[in-house]
Amino acid sequence: MLLAASLAVVLLLIVVNALYVAGEFAAVSVRPTRVQQRAEEGSALAARMLPFVSDPALLDRFVAACQIGITASSLILGAFGETAFAPPLAELIVKAVGIQKVTAYAVAAIIVLVLLTTLQMVLGELLPKAVALRFPLQTALLTVVPVAWSSRVLGPFIFLLNGSALLVLKPFGVKHEGHRHVHSPEELELILSESSISGVLTPDDVRRLHNALFLGKGTARQLMVSRNQVAAVALTTPWPKLIETVSQSPYTRFPVYGDSLDDVRGLVDTKTIVALALRPGQPPPLQSLLKPAVKVPGSTPADTLLGLFRAHRTQQLLVVSDQGVIEGLVTLEDALTELVGELADEFKTRRRRRRPAAQGADNQGMGT
Repeated sequence: MLLAASLAVVLLLIVVNALYVAGEFAAVSVRPTRVQQRAEEGSALAARMLPFVSDPALLDRFVAACQIGITASSLILGAFGETAFAPPLAELIVKAVGIQKVTAYAVAAIIVLVLLTTLQMVLGELLPKAVALRFPLQTALLTVVPVAWSSRVLGPFIFLLNGSALLVLKPFGVKHEGHRHVHSPEELELILSESSISGVLTPDDVRRLHNALFLGKGTARQLMVSRNQVAAVALTTPWPKLIETVSQSPYTRFPVYGDSLDDVRGLVDTKTIVALALRPGQPPPLQSLLKPAVKVPGSTPADTLLGLFRAHRTQQLLVVSDQGVIEGLVTLEDALTELVGELADEFKTRRRRRRPAAQGADNQGMGT
């Protein structure tokens, strides 16, 4: 009877250990968006879990409670197991081998600790960890109530331990910011690769997501058409010559310059030129048709360009050096091509290919 009660206590301690292990791994693995979705669907457990995965400080307390629970249950299991099982096992060893009681007790204690540690590692550590990583949302919801309660009860103890850890880390210049559900771009790239291997994402999906992920690493200088290949017109160009240039070009917008390309006065739409050319009478001065030309530094990140296109309601940006010299021109199509790949266009038979960043843009024609 006593043996059965002792085994029940051991099993209970292993279950407690497994609960905290599962809770810790589930909390740091589950996606906050999944928890929020379940909470919006009416799940009370998800609503209780949501603050922990949304607030790094609360998540840190949640994990700390799990770690304290794991440590405490492990220590109690070892102490209880030695007290409950070592003495009777030592007596059996004495009767079977005939060695001294002290030696028999030491051997029995070692045997008990090895067996309990193995049992705890398999049932209390590895098994719940595997389940939590495989089913993070379900595991997080199942463990949130006891872990949240533990976090509240152990609040002062957690504060003391975290404070002690911060004091140890402070001399090394390490700042503790709590647990966050964030990934570096490199980690996200690894996730994309694994998703592709498992068949969740197609190669095209992976390529587009990869381009979007690392879009900010490109610059306007890398995407631009160099200035000697920019199709532009002079402000003094006669209307017959302007119409001829527009009719022979596949481009829909042209920079208009004064004395040189460094003196860009604005942009003109091809459709505006064509519409005025078809009207009777004298066309207005080219100056009156210009739209503002927006200039950006060559170092502007590619993802920032998308915001600039939208903010200025334009599809072309002039790329300038630190000295204000026009280096080239970047279009909305250039940025989108970097994001989703080549865009089909029946009017353009030659496509521009970029060189590596160290070499700058190549000498192909620009388009918009």
